[in-house]
Formats: sequence, structure tokens, C-alpha cells
Amino acid sequence: DGIECKDLTQPNGQCSDGDDISVLKFRFVGGTCSQSSNTQRDVFSCSDVGDGPPVQGNSTIFCVSPGGEELFSDTIEVGSVFVMKNAATAGSLPGTVTCEISSPETGDLSQTFTFNPSGSIDLILKDTFGSIVLESCADTIGQVLDCFTNLTYTYTFVNVGTNDMEVTVAERTRADETRDLLPLVADVSLSPGESTQATESEMVDLCVDKSYATVVKAESDPPSGIPCFDEDLYEFSTEVTCRVDVDIECLSEDGIECK
Repeated sequence: DGIECKDLTQPNGQCSDGDDISVLKFRFVGGTCSQSSNTQRDVFSCSDVGDGPPVQGNSTIFCVSPGGEELFSDTIEVGSVFVMKNAATAGSLPGTVTCEISSPETGDLSQTFTFNPSGSIDLILKDTFGSIVLESCADTIGQVLDCFTNLTYTYTFVNVGTNDMEVTVAERTRADETRDLLPLVADVSLSPGESTQATESEMVDLCVDKSYATVVKAESDPPSGIPCFDEDLYEFSTEVTCRVDVDIECLSEDGIECK
């Protein structure tokens, strides 16, 4: 959408603005109930068996509605993404879902949790329910919300000298990975004042705090004489706004709820 990378902001992560939720996409991360982070305090519950789901390898996930509709059932690897939807009705998700995580080898249960996926209460991107993290959502009218955006990096090489030159090296380094850009350069032979470009794309998650630094190096050769060199650095970061949830409890001295 043409926004400068340094001006990117976190999207509004609220999954519903009044329309029912029909599809949710989660990432299975493994781990215990203690990592849960959401604001469904009156609905959400989670319990581990033993050490909870492993943070490596495969687990079986089975999610079902109170009425018995199967919303997801499969064995997947930690880090994988899965989709929860109501295949039986091809409509909105129910107000309550219970998921069980178990070992695919033994069938032993490692975690059970219950939450509301319908959008009738808070459901926000990156909410964590036990061992799963919400990555995207879609409502019944087809609107899709996620945290990902596709970036385009454009590298421009300009002959600012007085001689013809040929670009012989074009490399970029990002996150300790170096890529040869030379095959992407549109025209490696440049007369004085001419320019050429290379472009590449990258998908980033706007809902996590992360810094990005890209270094590009260029080398060019004139028809005769000494090669010339240049280097540039581009940096930006994605910042996540904070969320706070406050609750009040009132009890008498003998433990009776004030209400």
C-alpha cells in the first residue's frame, strides 16, 4: 500500500466489529497454560497434565463445540499453522470451544483449554490460549484480519562518476543472511548519470516487537582503472502497543463476595 517501512504501525487486532467469526487461524507453539495471554477471563480456562504439551515435535489437537461439532482434528508440528472453522454449518463459530492436546503416539492428554472464538467478546490477534496463538481471523462477510504485510525493498545503483561502469557486486545482508542481488539488477552497464535497480520482497509480522536492518554493498568496474565501492544501511522496527486488563475483587473478612 506504499507506506514507508519506518512508518508502519500495528493493525487494529480486534477480530470482530459486530459480524460473526467464521474462520480462525492459529499457530501451535506448545508449552503450558502459564503462557496464556488474553482478556477472556470469564470464559477462558486451561489446565495442563504433567508438563503440558512439548515445545518440539508433534501433538494431536482436537477442538469441539458444546454441541459436538468438530472444529479441528489433526496431528501437527510445533510452529505449524492450523485453521479452525465450522465445516458442519459453513457458518459462524460457536460461543464456546474446548480443545484437547495429546500425544500422537500414546494418546495421553497434555492440555485442555476452553475459550470463546465467536467474536462476541474480546478476540484479538496474538491472543494466546494455552499452546495456541491466534494469527488471523475472518468474519462471515469475508473480511480477513492478520498481522502480516508484504514489504518491497528497492535497491538503486547510480553511476555518479564521469566514466562508464559495470556493476559487478550487489549484495544485501539482513538477519545474518547475505543474498546476491546481481541477478536481480535490471541493467549492470551504466553510463554517467544512469541508474538501475533491484527489488525483492519480504513478509513481516507487524504484531511483534522486532528490529530490521538491511545492509547493501555495491562494487562497480570502469573500463580501466580502480573499481569503486559503496555501502548503505536501512533500519526500521515494528513496535507493539501495550494492552492492560484490570479486575476488581471485593470480599468480606469471611470470604463472601461483596455482591
